[in-house]
Amino acid sequence: MATGTAGLGQDDSSKNSSIEILRQISRQSSDCSNSAVAEEVELLSHVYLEDMTVMRSDGEFALQFHITPSTADDKDRQFVYLDLSILLTKGYPLSRPKISGGQSRGLSEPHVRSIMEGLLYKLEEHLGSPMIYELIEYAKDCLTDNNRPGGECVICQFPFKETDEFVRTECYHYFHSSCFARYWQFCIREQEDGGYCKGEEEKQKKVGKGFEAKREWEEEGGREGGLMCSSKFLYCVYNI
Repeated sequence: MATGTAGLGQDDSSKNSSIEILRQISRQSSDCSNSAVAEEVELLSHVYLEDMTVMRSDGEFALQFHITPSTADDKDRQFVYLDLSILLTKGYPLSRPKISGGQSRGLSEPHVRSIMEGLLYKLEEHLGSPMIYELIEYAKDCLTDNNRPGGECVICQFPFKETDEFVRTECYHYFHSSCFARYWQFCIREQEDGGYCKGEEEKQKKVGKGFEAKREWEEEGGREGGLMCSSKFLYCVYNI
């Protein structure tokens, strides 16, 4: 395995150049021409790559962004995300772009609401100048500063505290580490007792075993109703 400090690649250089141009044009006076807006969108696509999609219709641009915390591309350390839709209507940047929130994971409703309110404030602050880069970076900074799941552990249903250790599945479901470990021990014990078959009928038996583990959990002092044994949870863990 190679180690050391990598040099600046061509893709990184192009991205950094696009960021610098976007910062420059955000400080310039407005230009509502289609070519100016198209240039801004193209520069944005160089920066956000697969995290941005563009649809153009009748002089308007519909932009979709998948926003994650800044973790130097270490996706395993990205515990939250937010999808944003931004519509650049005719007359942008003199006219206000339309911003709407999409799917999010790990963010509480008050947190999402706070981000959206901040985006509207930023929008007014930059009205008249190309602003999309500033808006997306603001949202990204918000996620970076709060890169921990909000809400509750889906097993014990208690909220996550700042000092809690947690795990996250690839489909963005969150568990206290201790809750997950304890539940996993139940699953291993069930597997040792009865074994698992890959057939469709046996998959249903797995779900039944999950409910048996739930009852045992509660008998041993787990919070009643707290253990999530739904098919969604079992899919996260067992991929069934």
